[in-house]
Amino acid sequence: MYTAYFDESGTHGSSEALIVAGYIASVEQWIQFEVDWNQLLFDAGVDALHMRDFNPSLRQFAPWKNEWERREMFRKRVVKVIRTHVRRGFAGAVILRDYAKVDTTYHLEDRSLKPYPLAALNCVNKGEKWRKEHTYLEPIRYVFEDGMKGKNQTCDVLRGNGLQIPEFKQKADCLPFQIADFAANTLHRYLTKLLTGRVPKERDYFPELNSIPNDFAVWEETYLDKFCRNHKVPPRA
Repeated sequence: MYTAYFDESGTHGSSEALIVAGYIASVEQWIQFEVDWNQLLFDAGVDALHMRDFNPSLRQFAPWKNEWERREMFRKRVVKVIRTHVRRGFAGAVILRDYAKVDTTYHLEDRSLKPYPLAALNCVNKGEKWRKEHTYLEPIRYVFEDGMKGKNQTCDVLRGNGLQIPEFKQKADCLPFQIADFAANTLHRYLTKLLTGRVPKERDYFPELNSIPNDFAVWEETYLDKFCRNHKVPPRA
């Protein structure tokens, strides 16, 4: 049986994009992942990886401030553990200014088709495509971090597209959420720099993360408009 875990990034008001990202692996792979992940955390002297703490060097990561070599070595180990234990990554990024523009033409937001449900729909659709390509008959467990508003809307959108309803769990209860957080945050930082005309730095680490097999879609204006037409989202008068 396969399970996919997802987390989000970019939910704050000034964000350029909202991203949902995560990884799929078998039960056995996740069990071994937890062993290696706990060892990684122990070696680093931290209890958990939360990007809201890692990036600005807060709380457990406060002693790591400006210690670029230490931070790079840790991130390389994170990517190595991910690459070793997952089958594939899935991610969807909704460009928020493009979403707002398309929403003036189609009834997106008032039909529960908000950025988070759309990004989640993207991930589950990609997961189902992967399952069918590999002829796996058992359903995939889709587990989303339970800290985001819009859970009911997400369930409605997935149900409306003929997909199974996901599970929602607390971050502290599932170690794989930590690498989903790592992926979502890394993608968000990288994409934000591209959208604002800045050049991503080497330590933004997207190339290494992108070397892990993945299916990543960016929902920009053209993609959103095509989605609305294909799914017969009612146009505004």
